[in-house]
Amino acid sequence: DGKGLADIFRRTVVKNELSGNDFYVLDIFDVAGGTQHDQSWHSLPVKIVPPQLNWKKQSKGTLAGENVPEFGSWVDQWGDSRCDVPSFITNVSKAPLNKTAAWTWESGLPGAEAFRVHIVPVSGTLEAIMGSGRTPVWPKGKKIDYLFLRRKTEFREPTRFLTILEPFKAQSFIRDIKVIKRSPLIVEVIHKDGSDRFTVIGNLTGCPA
Repeated sequence: DGKGLADIFRRTVVKNELSGNDFYVLDIFDVAGGTQHDQSWHSLPVKIVPPQLNWKKQSKGTLAGENVPEFGSWVDQWGDSRCDVPSFITNVSKAPLNKTAAWTWESGLPGAEAFRVHIVPVSGTLEAIMGSGRTPVWPKGKKIDYLFLRRKTEFREPTRFLTILEPFKAQSFIRDIKVIKRSPLIVEVIHKDGSDRFTVIGNLTGCPA
């Protein structure tokens, strides 16, 4: 969120295969520029199963603001009129997130396939935002759930979003996720086969490896 180009806009993805057909993905998204950094997730067209957080439901409006109706125009912080994603998202709830938490999409299919995102805050407290939305061309009853992670920053202060993506059948195989060290970032993923430790060499201004 900011006029001009981002100083950093970089994603690093590592797939790790386990026994059977199981695997997970370590996803790092680094961003700097502006004063607000958002990441969003959506998946299957089912209700998200959220973690137990201190959720506060927004009484009306959209993600663009309590007084902005669905698909309504709104004015951003630079005075520009917009009609885009924030006003497409309704049923908004927000909660602070300062420790690892997971959101799950359960398919409801016979194979009990599911998808889980483990959000690991490593750049300080995030604001978790949930809502449901559709584009103007979709039928009124066709909405999907969204998860947004938001961090307010000083101008050009970097943010690192760390996520573990876990597709599974019937039972989750990730047991725990530990942040061993923040600089350099060292993360341990504990799972059914044991554990893996990842070290991200370099800081937010350099290239991760």
